[in-house]
Amino acid sequence: GGSIRYKVAKIRNEGLPHFSLGRNSLVHTVENAVDQLTGKPKSSIEVDPNAGPEFAKHYWLKGSDSGAVVAFLSPEKLRFLGSTKLAGVIATNASYAVYFEYGSLGSAGDFDSFIATVENLVAHIL
Repeated sequence: GGSIRYKVAKIRNEGLPHFSLGRNSLVHTVENAVDQLTGKPKSSIEVDPNAGPEFAKHYWLKGSDSGAVVAFLSPEKLRFLGSTKLAGVIATNASYAVYFEYGSLGSAGDFDSFIATVENLVAHIL
């Protein structure tokens, strides 16, 4: 048994709406089915496919205030996310954005690549 490793970046940014988003996967599909079977309230946010067609096809989005999240994720941000093909998940609260993905920072190249991804997200999303 090895440990699970994640690369994580936490960025302070006041006033963000509370949401999480990531790429669609089998795990996410199973999670949705279990939530539905157990009667968990729906937290998925539907995105207008015209605002970000690639995003709507390939990503899930959850949050408690869909109006605030949709207002924050402008069509430009949705197009950016749809074309970026993120490997990880973005989660926010009122004070922070967190980006995490599976893996470890084993070399300087891994570190540089992860930081470049985070910098790109900050430049286009926050």
